[in-house]
Amino acid sequence: AYSLALILKAQYSIDSSSDTWQDYGLLRFPFEIHAGWIVAATFVNFSVFLVSLNAYTTVLFVVAVLSLIGIIAIATLSLWYLAKPNFVIPSVLAWAMVGVAVELKDPMQSIFNQFTGLTIS
Repeated sequence: AYSLALILKAQYSIDSSSDTWQDYGLLRFPFEIHAGWIVAATFVNFSVFLVSLNAYTTVLFVVAVLSLIGIIAIATLSLWYLAKPNFVIPSVLAWAMVGVAVELKDPMQSIFNQFTGLTIS
């Protein structure tokens, strides 16, 4: 993850005004999409780790809310804080959140047993 962050930082500092779509598609886009998935997977994997430790439902709920806030913050910073906005990372994070929402519309029985219906919806 650290190496990927260094690559993204180096790419960000390069003047991209002369880049072609081929340059972007081959040299920037893959790293940006990978970074987005790493961010999403980090939040999900932390929650899965807590589930494996049999953490209290309240702890899992708080971590889920904080994860959502963290994802929204990263997406917002990528879009509005940077001088050159990055649209790929927030798009990947949005796609990951759509996946979570779809899963929670019809949750597995283990999720349903642990959380109340109001917490899930």
